[in-house]
Amino acid sequence: MKKVQLVIFILALITSIVYMIFVLGFSTNYAIGAGYLGDFYQDAQKANKHMFDLGLWIIILVGANFLLHSQKNKKFYISNFVVSISLSILMMFAAITTYGYMGPLKASFDQISEGNLLILSIINGGETTTKNLDQGVTISYILFVQGILVLGITMYKLYTNVIRVKMKKRRKEALQ
Repeated sequence: MKKVQLVIFILALITSIVYMIFVLGFSTNYAIGAGYLGDFYQDAQKANKHMFDLGLWIIILVGANFLLHSQKNKKFYISNFVVSISLSILMMFAAITTYGYMGPLKASFDQISEGNLLILSIINGGETTTKNLDQGVTISYILFVQGILVLGITMYKLYTNVIRVKMKKRRKEALQ
């Protein structure tokens, strides 16, 4: 189980890095076209800032888990439980939030006039698409599953800690 624990926390690190890369590049294609994109630009910036804040906290919590050796501790301490549960909740919240932004942003993008999209594609030097919004949906699913995995391993560690305490208590009672 120790290898599973290590893999889950390494995957949490990788997932958090992928999420941050996605967030950092999210509005890049639209940055030049602020004057051509209308409400979409403002909505995308608002979503990007919120997702960045969530991603930053996820990175911090993943780092805290590694500093506390959650990836390899046989016995979890209170700090491990608090940080791991916080990470899993934040990952699932970020996944739901990111997913929630993608649909309305896609609808808002679809309302941009063809002329403005043409101007934007010329400025950016390529086709302007909503591929990054589709990627956001995929990353949301991955982030949510990763949050469940972290929560699952944390609950397993809680279970093993409870069993360990009961066994210790039984041995102590047997010796008396």
